[in-house]
Amino acid sequence: MVRFSLPALRSLLSSACGAALVSAAAGCTTEAVGIDACRSIESARCTAAPVCEGSDSPFGIVTEQQVENCITYYRDHCLVGLENTSEEPGEDDVADCVDAIAKVAKCQTDKVETMADCDVAVNLSAQSESPCFALANPETIDLCAFVAEPEE
Repeated sequence: MVRFSLPALRSLLSSACGAALVSAAAGCTTEAVGIDACRSIESARCTAAPVCEGSDSPFGIVTEQQVENCITYYRDHCLVGLENTSEEPGEDDVADCVDAIAKVAKCQTDKVETMADCDVAVNLSAQSESPCFALANPETIDLCAFVAEPEE
C-alpha cells in the first residue's frame, strides 16, 4: 500500500485539478457567430408570438410568463449562435430584422392574411403565407435572411 503524506496529497490534487481546469478551458471555446444577434431576434419573436394565438401557426405562447420563459430559453439556446456562420451580422442588420419582426406582428394584429399584403418584404415562397408563418420562419423575411445558412 502506498501512503502519501498530507502535503504530498495536496500537491498531487492541486496538480490534477490545475491540469483539469486547463483542459476544460481549452475545450470550452466556441466558434459561434451572432450570439447577441440571435438573442435580439429570438427575443423579438418571443415578444411577438402571442399575436399568433388562434392562427394557422400558433406558438403556444400567450401569457407574459410564457414570453419571459421563451426569452430565457433562447438566451441559452443562442449560445450556439446563428445558423449562418459565414460572418457576424452588423448591429444595423440586427436592428432592421428586429423592426421587421415587429412589423410582421403588427400585420398579424391588423388581420392581414398573407405576407404579400404586409408592408414587409419576404422571399417569393413566403408571399402567400401568413404573417405568423413569417414569424415562425424569420429567414423568409428579407431583412432577416442573414440568419440562415446561405444556399450554394
